[in-house]
Amino acid sequence: AYDGVVEIWMENEETIADAFSSPEYRRGAYADEPNFANLKEVVRVVAEDHVLLREEPNNRPETMVKRLSFIKRKTGMSRDDFFSYWKDIHGPMALALPGLREYTQCHATESMYERGEPPYDGVAALTFDTMGDLYFALDSPAFKDVAQPDGTTFVNSDSAFTIISEEHSIV
Repeated sequence: AYDGVVEIWMENEETIADAFSSPEYRRGAYADEPNFANLKEVVRVVAEDHVLLREEPNNRPETMVKRLSFIKRKTGMSRDDFFSYWKDIHGPMALALPGLREYTQCHATESMYERGEPPYDGVAALTFDTMGDLYFALDSPAFKDVAQPDGTTFVNSDSAFTIISEEHSIV
């Protein structure tokens, strides 16, 4: 359903609003987006990163593989319970995946809920050196017997989707 992901990091939501309303953005990137993206299908998640694992930049290969899972909490589960479970219970399970180089949970900000229920509560970003390392992790007991089954405890799997991509850092 999707061909890629753009991740943009900024200090706070005010900075985001300023950047995306600036004349430079409006005349530049925003004007160009219809040339390559179906803007009606774009999914946006404003989130706060919770970095559970990040190795030093000098240890990173130039190109890495990233698995991004867009997730929604189970019906009836509060946001606070969802975020707490994901970070404190499920997070350590994911950290046990072999070959994992980075793990960031991107928790949707309060502003995402101000106009109703957003389609996703967050994004799980797992980074590996190679596609082989990712497949090895997904075939491991740490994933198949522990992390994957635990996901059904707090994630609505009917609405989740995952993108596997090669990471290209621009800045």
